[in-house]
Amino acid sequence: AGSSGSPSCAPYVGSGTAASCPACCTVDAQCVAGQYCNGSACVPKKVLGVACAALSECVSANCVDGVCCNSTCVGGCNACNLASTVGTCTNTPAGSSGSPSCTPYVCSGTAASCPASCTVDAQCVAGQYCNGSACVPKTVLGTSCTGANACVSANCVDSVCCNSACAGACDTCNLVGTVGTCVNTPAGSAGSPVCAPFVCGGTSASCPGGCTTDTDCVAGQYCEGSACVPKKTPGATCTTANSCLSSSCVDAVCCDTACTGACDACDLSGTVGTCTNTPAGAVGSPACVPFVCSGAASSCPGSCTTDAQCAAGHYCDGATCVPKKTPGTTCVAANSCGSGHCVDAVCCDTACDGACDACDATGTCTPSPAGAAGSPNCLPYVCSGASSACPVGCTADAQCAVGQYCEGSSCLPKKTPGTACTASGTCGSGHCVDAVCCDTACDGACDACDLAGARGTCSNAPAGAPGSPACAPYVCGGAAATCPVSCMVDVQCAAGTNCVSGTCTTPLANGGACTSNAQCASAQCVDGFCCNSTCAGTCDVCNAAGQEGQCVFAAVATQGTPSCTPYICPGDSPECPAGCVGDSSCAPGNVCASGQCVATEAPDGGAEPQGYTGWSCGCGAGAGSAGAPALLLLALAFRPRRRGARA
Repeated sequence: AGSSGSPSCAPYVGSGTAASCPACCTVDAQCVAGQYCNGSACVPKKVLGVACAALSECVSANCVDGVCCNSTCVGGCNACNLASTVGTCTNTPAGSSGSPSCTPYVCSGTAASCPASCTVDAQCVAGQYCNGSACVPKTVLGTSCTGANACVSANCVDSVCCNSACAGACDTCNLVGTVGTCVNTPAGSAGSPVCAPFVCGGTSASCPGGCTTDTDCVAGQYCEGSACVPKKTPGATCTTANSCLSSSCVDAVCCDTACTGACDACDLSGTVGTCTNTPAGAVGSPACVPFVCSGAASSCPGSCTTDAQCAAGHYCDGATCVPKKTPGTTCVAANSCGSGHCVDAVCCDTACDGACDACDATGTCTPSPAGAAGSPNCLPYVCSGASSACPVGCTADAQCAVGQYCEGSSCLPKKTPGTACTASGTCGSGHCVDAVCCDTACDGACDACDLAGARGTCSNAPAGAPGSPACAPYVCGGAAATCPVSCMVDVQCAAGTNCVSGTCTTPLANGGACTSNAQCASAQCVDGFCCNSTCAGTCDVCNAAGQEGQCVFAAVATQGTPSCTPYICPGDSPECPAGCVGDSSCAPGNVCASGQCVATEAPDGGAEPQGYTGWSCGCGAGAGSAGAPALLLLALAFRPRRRGARA
């Protein structure tokens, strides 16, 4: 068996069991060299590149990948059936699965053997991915991954294998409870890629295109209108806290802290954006009323020591700030008054600082009364009552200050005692006496201020001075300022008066009834009447009826004073007759004898004068009558003459 035969059995060889050449075959051994059994017949072996089913079919004895190959081509990553190199063993393209399969790898295209490691997924079979060094099976949904290549779903989202690409910025595959399934991220999520400046809304897989609230914006952004804008840094102006990175909008600027003290602020010059204690005197927010901020603390003070620590309209009373007082309220200092003016011990509506104004009980500033001194003093003037300013001129003394008087249009200092004056108002003492300023009123009738050596000093007038007003009917005594009320001598009486019985009386005019010469202006009291003459005749009188005060002849038959007896007054002469012409010229009880009036009887029954016997008979004429003339002459010789007053 196997012999070629003779003649040759080609393409068969002898079977060894029969003499004849075989006509068919079942195995290649039944064929000659260069032939192979195709199952029933020996046919020529195939050249490179021809399809084959067994090694024996090929001249090269290499049937690889269904074609006759130039080599055994036994690497997992080479092949003999590649389109451009059929029959030549060539490395399979990168990604080929290999034969036998390189699973989990695929051929690299540069080597005939299967890779033993990988660097990229393309070096792995389907369902596998390169983990960096080896191809491993892709994972199922929800399994953690580092890339889509690791996932069966080819979607590695949020580090897990996801059921979809889940490519919206606002969807996720790793949400607890739904890991591996793509769902919308919760509202407020940043988004991936981030939706900045927005955040996911929770109802859509895509980023919002606007906002309605700050929750629609990423951290550090806030919603303004419909746009998310960056929150502001400290010091930037603001209207709401949400617009500030610090979340504190204080005093219209973004502040580094909440700055909630009543006495701190974030808008102070030099520290804008930094919460700083407000300066001393700041009102505070909320207001510290009745106090103001101290400048040293962020909270309102609770006590005070000065008005500067009190709110407007308040002042420090003890340790407490209290409301300032209303006009008309009593006060001791301007700081306690709402008006800022404490005038005349009441709170006043104005400064009321005119020298001539004052604040009444209602707190209203009005002109001071006329005559007020003014404050400051209006010297030398006083307030007019109609103006708040001091006058600058005068028309009357009442418009001048104490110690001043008005002269012309100016107030001048009142004069000192002894200075000449015309009115009391010009004198400092208030007394113009005897044309000089006097130290006292000097208003006694018997004092004076102009006495030599004592001008200006009230002194008693010298004795005999008439007095002012006149002491008449007296004169000053020199020892008292008042007029005397009695007298002892005439020199104590005023001119034209006399001291009569301790009283100075004015002399009576002629005809006035009197009892002494002193009572009469004529110094002649005659017959009970002041007389125009001494009326010293025996037969003149000053009391004739209807002619009182006139010295006239006594009526006929008047006896006369002293008596003219034995005669009577003749009525035409002031003297007694010296003789008679008849009995009618003789006083009663007398007769005219020999021209002489003689008594008809001896007087009082007495004896006749020695050597005279005519009276013994009681006749007007007789034997003794011759002695009568001698006796009559004797009587006349011894008749007294009247002096002054007579009864």
